[in-house]
Amino acid sequence: MSNKLVEFPYIHLQIDLRCESSGRMPKHKTSMIRGIVGRILKKHVCHDFKLACRECERNNACVYSALFESPEHLVKKLNIGGTVPHPYILRCHDTKTFFSVGNILTFEIIILGQSADTLAAYLLHVIEELDRYSFGKDRLIFRVNSVYQLMNEDKKVIFDQKQMVKLEISYFQMEMKKYDKVMIKLLTPCRIIRKGKTIRQFSIEEFLWQVHHRAWQLYILNNLWTSDFRPYEFLPLLDEKSITVIDEEWGEIPRYSTRQKQTILLGGFKATVELQRTEELDQWLPLLLFGEKFHVGKATTFGLGQYELWFR
Repeated sequence: MSNKLVEFPYIHLQIDLRCESSGRMPKHKTSMIRGIVGRILKKHVCHDFKLACRECERNNACVYSALFESPEHLVKKLNIGGTVPHPYILRCHDTKTFFSVGNILTFEIIILGQSADTLAAYLLHVIEELDRYSFGKDRLIFRVNSVYQLMNEDKKVIFDQKQMVKLEISYFQMEMKKYDKVMIKLLTPCRIIRKGKTIRQFSIEEFLWQVHHRAWQLYILNNLWTSDFRPYEFLPLLDEKSITVIDEEWGEIPRYSTRQKQTILLGGFKATVELQRTEELDQWLPLLLFGEKFHVGKATTFGLGQYELWFR
């Protein structure tokens, strides 16, 4: 019996920005975009910039804290200490390092969970003000060209200078697949840290544990956990003979930490792995599909841990 995943709410946005000046941009842009979005949002909602979020009495009811920090009540809900996964994912696959006037920069935001519509409304307001801040060392200016909501196979215009349409919550649903083989292709580095050590090579056992852990955390945080969600130890291991690692490499994405005042390298493995269909794999399929949509491992906020499943 496979995991029965109840419908999981989310909103998936695609934002197209039009460049208003020319200059250089970093190859990897999610950290920069996240920093600008966070700066604008904090300016709008924070009542005391000097006070650390964890010390603020509004920590558990603040939109900025919900998106960029680990609110105390959510840490207690998971009951594992440390931090909680942030309720959004940033994706940007545009690696151009020079932009001219009129060029379009596209990125995506996936807002996760029961409060997706509320958080998305705040983020849309922030996105409208992106032209007030500069991007990159050459201080480029970008204006919102259009915003779309991606809904399975549909793409709905939310904002395009002429209109603004109300967002709708989408729901992740398990779809049965007919296949003999499935290929896992990591599009961005998968960053896994266990017992303080970074995992530098693909391990199917470690990867599946992370996929399960990611889903478990998100379902618990959004009060969607049910007894049908099977604990990891009750799920079967895959036979090593059914697994073929086709290629594998180490990848690193730099991000600048304003808190630490330095550039940090977020490293992880990228791999392409082929899995033969087995009864054991069928039990893992719902979780693998969930991870395909919502990523796996650490630093998913920056787009890490994104993979595709190819069924054959």
